[in-house]
Amino acid sequence: MHHTERKMLIKELIKSASVQIQADFDLSRKKYGSPNDIGADRVNILQDFLVKYLPRYYGFGNGEIVDTHDNRSGQVDIIICNQYHPFTYNKEGLGLFLVEGIDWAIEVKSNLSSELEQGLLQVQKIKRLKKHPQTGDMAFSSSSAIHRNQVPCLLFGYQSPSIGPLRDNVKRLVVKLGLTEEELPDAVVALNKGIVFNTYEGDSIYVVIDGIKRYGKIGVELKDDTLFYTLVFLSEHTPHTLYQNPIILRYATFPSKTIVHHDKSYSAQAEDNNSA
Repeated sequence: MHHTERKMLIKELIKSASVQIQADFDLSRKKYGSPNDIGADRVNILQDFLVKYLPRYYGFGNGEIVDTHDNRSGQVDIIICNQYHPFTYNKEGLGLFLVEGIDWAIEVKSNLSSELEQGLLQVQKIKRLKKHPQTGDMAFSSSSAIHRNQVPCLLFGYQSPSIGPLRDNVKRLVVKLGLTEEELPDAVVALNKGIVFNTYEGDSIYVVIDGIKRYGKIGVELKDDTLFYTLVFLSEHTPHTLYQNPIILRYATFPSKTIVHHDKSYSAQAEDNNSA
């Protein structure tokens, strides 16, 4: 099968999933009367899609993210954890999350016409968290967020204005709320409409239009290919991190009077000698 044919096949697969997500979204409004229940159901719809199409080694949950400076994110809708995240959340995905173990944070809104400001303020809290790298840690990513020791963030909306007005609304709210470039989501996704990318001069992420690199708040109309390119964006800009030591040690150590020592020369023979 030719590369182009494979790409088209994958796009059609994701496009059919996008149709189902939209149908499930519409159904949630009929199933539930409470806005909180409707919102929770729509978060689950998107998370189920991501669990299905992203690599199996990711963990998924929702809750608060903390950093080593005791800063907190508040409730986050979807948290995508890497393989280094420790045992601080249960099998249902609920718990407390450590920023070094997070590869993506996603905020989900039913309508970006009325909830865009709320979503941007929530992302601001997440972006203010800082990872605490240690000697021996290594990180690889095309996203500049990792170089700022931040969590990459996505703001996702089921309903939205068209991409042009959405981009203009983001620009307007940046000024109104006094947000810095580093406090903004890496992208704002409007289902079946498109994506507004947040890029700036010198960033490793940019949008090419008519062969020219574009920076700023760049809106790209993608229509029913939006979900496909959201997956591409998530996959391409996910940090790949190698930690020298368990990240839990950044948050919890033994009491100062307790000595726990690991002797690398320890062997079964040494054990036998000590026991004698």
